[in-house]
Amino acid sequence: HGAWMDFHPGDGDLREWGEFVQGARSGTWQRASQDGVILEAALYENDRRHGVAKVWNDASTLIEESTYVHGAKTGPQRTWYDDGVLQSEGELEDGLRTGYWSYYKANGTLNELWSGEYAEDQRVGPGTPPAAATGGDGESKNAR
Repeated sequence: HGAWMDFHPGDGDLREWGEFVQGARSGTWQRASQDGVILEAALYENDRRHGVAKVWNDASTLIEESTYVHGAKTGPQRTWYDDGVLQSEGELEDGLRTGYWSYYKANGTLNELWSGEYAEDQRVGPGTPPAAATGGDGESKNAR
């Protein structure tokens, strides 16, 4: 019960920290690089991820945002290239892609080969992007 910390060998800087409640991870847990850059933050409930989890690269750029429900990736997920350009967005159900997924090339344009309707993690057709994928005005949210 209480705060928990793990340290990088050698320099003693924090590597991972969070809190245990009744022997289980609870609340926000974070992980950092040896340089002190936050690499991951995730919410836990009863020792399982539950809520939003975020992953950053060593340059502190957000590269993944996932939603967990009782330990399983379920809900919205987005990934970004290391330079911050949106790479993919869609919904997961128990870790499997479902519904319309948008994939983007490194230059920010839609990758039509990969984008489309998914069921049980398999692309089943081109589908139609939801209004949210274009911001509702036909313009890509990824346009820079």
